[in-house]
Amino acid sequence: METIKKINWKKPIIEHSKLTKYNYIVQYPENLDLGENFDIGTFSYINCKIGTHSTIMPGVTIGENSVIGSYSFVTKNVPKNEIWVGIPAYFKKSLEK
Repeated sequence: METIKKINWKKPIIEHSKLTKYNYIVQYPENLDLGENFDIGTFSYINCKIGTHSTIMPGVTIGENSVIGSYSFVTKNVPKNEIWVGIPAYFKKSLEK
């Protein structure tokens, strides 16, 4: 059985609207819950809710106040105030203010 070496991973300091050491930005990080060894692409800007185990493809934009359901695979831009779910992700419903 092969042993997997643990990478000496350290959670970055995440401050509102500031680049982390891994070059991504989170807006309103107070309720952000990230596990160990997570990966957020360089120069990403987080301003929405993304469910666990979801994949957002490079170049895709998730609109403000939108929600991506757990286990979704997002291949298209998601407008603001919408819920998208599935593989591939599809529009489920609008969020009213």
